[in-house]
Amino acid sequence: MKKNYSGDAIKFCAEALGRTAESVKHAAERLSITAKHEHLTTDEQAYICEWYSTKGSVALSRIMGKKRNTIHGFAMRKGLRMNPEDLKRVKGENAPPVVFTAEVRAKIGAAQRKYDSPHTCQDCGKVIKKRNQKRCNVCSLKSRAGESHMWWKGGKTNFYTTIANKLWRSWKRDILARDGYVCTKCGSKQNLHVHHLDRMSDIRDRVLTDNPGLSVESNKEELADLIIGAHKNARGVTLCKKCHREIHFANGVNCWEARQGNQQASRDGNAPEAPTTNGYGLKQNAMAMNRHERTAHRISGMI
Repeated sequence: MKKNYSGDAIKFCAEALGRTAESVKHAAERLSITAKHEHLTTDEQAYICEWYSTKGSVALSRIMGKKRNTIHGFAMRKGLRMNPEDLKRVKGENAPPVVFTAEVRAKIGAAQRKYDSPHTCQDCGKVIKKRNQKRCNVCSLKSRAGESHMWWKGGKTNFYTTIANKLWRSWKRDILARDGYVCTKCGSKQNLHVHHLDRMSDIRDRVLTDNPGLSVESNKEELADLIIGAHKNARGVTLCKKCHREIHFANGVNCWEARQGNQQASRDGNAPEAPTTNGYGLKQNAMAMNRHERTAHRISGMI
């Protein structure tokens, strides 16, 4: 291979060695054998070595009348590189000029004037300066609310979720602010809840009794507003999660199930005395406690 390898004799070397042409090329690279470049004379190679760093392969190909790939390949084999400053200059010189016709310039100007000129919201008439915006931020949110939203499924929100969403804005937030965002029992500021001094189900039942013509299925929003209106700020108190559990569950017993005459005491902040139970009873009460806590969180808007 060292004796006969050249750019035109790869096939001959492959047949003589019984190998493929690709295998011969890889072997030549491992042995650092390069093909003879008879199309570049010694003077041309010297000229490339002298001017490649400043002129580049494109300019040299024009001057010498050779292919750019021929000059570039020779430079890579010799380890020649262009100077960074000259490379930037040559790239700018070789870039094709950008020519805009009168029609293209007119279209660009019209589009720029369209985007730069302020336009108004199509719903409220407020001036908008953002591009491609048809509505202001407030009207944009309103246009995607309720039945106009792409994920609207006919109003399938749970009744208690509807109450919880309204309860936070009109009742819970005011009570937290009144109590200074601290637990009224231990003074903690973490995991705050709003405790109902009147049972939530009692408020609901009272509203349903006073409005027999309304049903949860067909008048969900109206009933939710009535239930929220029946909440009084004086009948709510701020508690942390731990104190809230202690009031609802005394000694692992569900106070809702054991409210035979003494549940109101726990509503006032004093947990009633509860009988002790065996291990199985404690486990069942703990399961009931977790269920009740999830329901209480769902009603109060925690989840």
